[in-house]
Amino acid sequence: MTKYNWVETVALNKVQKEALFQLWNAEYPAKIVYDTIADFEIYLNQLYEPHHYLLMNTDKHILGWAYTFMLEEETWFSILIGKAGQMKGSGKEILQVFKERESKLIRWVIEHDLEFRKDGTRYHSPIGFYLKYGFDVVRDQRLNLQQFTAVKIKWVRS
Repeated sequence: MTKYNWVETVALNKVQKEALFQLWNAEYPAKIVYDTIADFEIYLNQLYEPHHYLLMNTDKHILGWAYTFMLEEETWFSILIGKAGQMKGSGKEILQVFKERESKLIRWVIEHDLEFRKDGTRYHSPIGFYLKYGFDVVRDQRLNLQQFTAVKIKWVRS
């Protein structure tokens, strides 16, 4: 059985950025992939006070990526796990870490399964996962972009 670990860092090196670029483009809908690593780095450079968590196997390959960042004085987050790291409890594990460290978490989530990845496979919305672990949909806040629509979700420690 392969062992997986979350490794925390505030700065990503070139190899990590390239792996995350590949992961992003493989797992997210084709409409929101990055054409170049330079475009992806622009996105990364816009994150304020990022904390990155890399899901690594024993061979030091990145299988997933989670991160938090500050936006308008609130903690936002994202979790992205590749096929090789899915269904092993990794998402639940890093979400628990986030909940222990923060009192409120926010993110945008594509709410339907109508999008397709770059390889033609269907993108599955993670909204059910987040609802299962105590997040609420902020019904009056939607993100309506040309590429996709999303709903805002949040979790607040009670």
